[in-house]
Amino acid sequence: MSPYRSESLTIPFWLPLLLVAAYLALGLSSYGLLDNNEGLYAEIAREMGRGASLVIPHLIGEPYLEKPPLLYYLVAAAFRLFGETEAAARAVPLLASLACLWSVHGFCARLGRPQTGRLAVLILGSSLGYVLMSRVVMFDMLFTAFFNFALLGFFLAWRESNRWLLRLSHACLALALLTKGFLALILFGLILVPCFLVRGRRSLWQALRFFADPLGLALFLALALPWHVIASLEHPRFAWFYFINEHVLRFLGKRIPQDYYSGSVAYYLPRLLVFLFPWAFHLALTLFRRGGSGDTDKELAGFLWAAWLAPLLFFSLSSAKANYYMVVAMPALALIIAWRIQELAGAGRARLLAWPSGLILGFSLILLTALGIKSRGTFDLAGQPDAALRVAVVAAFLALAWAGFWLALKRQTLLALVATALLLAPIEGYLLHGLAAREAEISARPLARAITERCPGCRVMIYRDFEAISSLAFYLEKPPLILDSASNDLWFAWHEKPDDPAFATSAAVAAQGNGKLAVVVLRERLQEFAASPLSALTRPALTLGKTTLFLSQ
Repeated sequence: MSPYRSESLTIPFWLPLLLVAAYLALGLSSYGLLDNNEGLYAEIAREMGRGASLVIPHLIGEPYLEKPPLLYYLVAAAFRLFGETEAAARAVPLLASLACLWSVHGFCARLGRPQTGRLAVLILGSSLGYVLMSRVVMFDMLFTAFFNFALLGFFLAWRESNRWLLRLSHACLALALLTKGFLALILFGLILVPCFLVRGRRSLWQALRFFADPLGLALFLALALPWHVIASLEHPRFAWFYFINEHVLRFLGKRIPQDYYSGSVAYYLPRLLVFLFPWAFHLALTLFRRGGSGDTDKELAGFLWAAWLAPLLFFSLSSAKANYYMVVAMPALALIIAWRIQELAGAGRARLLAWPSGLILGFSLILLTALGIKSRGTFDLAGQPDAALRVAVVAAFLALAWAGFWLALKRQTLLALVATALLLAPIEGYLLHGLAAREAEISARPLARAITERCPGCRVMIYRDFEAISSLAFYLEKPPLILDSASNDLWFAWHEKPDDPAFATSAAVAAQGNGKLAVVVLRERLQEFAASPLSALTRPALTLGKTTLFLSQ
């Protein structure tokens, strides 16, 4: 007989829903579209909605062949319905995030564990990386939603021998492919093949035969194939750039141009822990294997572990790395943690939650010390509102961490979990404040307003670096001219047609010598621009964040 008293961990349906809604929806328009990726993708969708090709995405009127079009379609549709605003653009990843959370809950409900599903939603929806990626216009959250629908759907279809659920999985896999390319098929295979192979070749062969449902495959091809075929026929270089350059050469680190990060094999481990914060500390609970509830489903456990380890292995081996790639594995990690907490509660060992809560408390104390307590024991906040805000944020974090630790010791398991979920609130508030305060550094929205006010009829130009000021085109609602282009995202278009009207040299513009000009120059390019012939025809009129605006004299 177990010496521990079993606990029933019951989570009200409204609790994770309320917290997740607050984390995801608040302040969507409090700062402009972020330069580089967010502004770039929103501009492609805006141009698509205003008549650009629905097959080949275009950026400032030039072909952009790097990614499939589904994100652009959805953002363009949101612009048509709600207007061309930041909130409309960010509604797409936000809704994808909610759909992914719903799939996690539905997965657990189909397995007869709805409370585990609610806990997994609470964990995932209050994890730092998941919330951040739910609020930014990028491919990864949409990909995560469709991919996890496909993955979880296939596992359930296999368990239930449900052909219609299998066909839904095929459809979602095709949509994941239309979101981020053949990565969907690669990860799908890397996760599922080992899960069945460990049980023998016969099991793998049965799973492959089940997957090869004729109607399901027909549905997959009907969704995934047409765009790839039409795009290949419409643009002569699409096939090489998209299939070879973007997939094969990117993985090998030989993509042209090399506009991505690289790193060691251990690159993602610390980043994944940051993305899972504050629940990363709860991964330690998986080490306490004794005293479980005895109902561990080994097939399910192997599937969930493969669902995060296979992406980790793939992205770690790839030469092209980015901090946010591993968001696709976060639903599996949330399910693993939720399942383990429920096991511990069922075995009467939920007090073990005090361990991760204690680690969080220790972390917050270290963070508080790092703020710089003077020997007198007081904070010097005179004239430092940002410092005061940081202290308030850390104090709130410390109070919640202490509450979580104390509640876990008192066996108030649900309240301890809520206290942990609330730890993200002061962090998100501080991040939103920082984004709004530093808007000129991260977005071209203030710059676009300044150009419109100071030189409404000017011909706007960006000197060399389009990506770093990519949201400018969106806010001006017209493409700027790129001077002496050093753009990676426009590399293909510039090398295909260097005499295209979207590009020009400083010398050519200076030789024309007429017209009202507005030239945007990054801080690090100022010295270089001063040596260009165009500098003699312009004068610095305004410095905003990372850019200086030059107007014709």
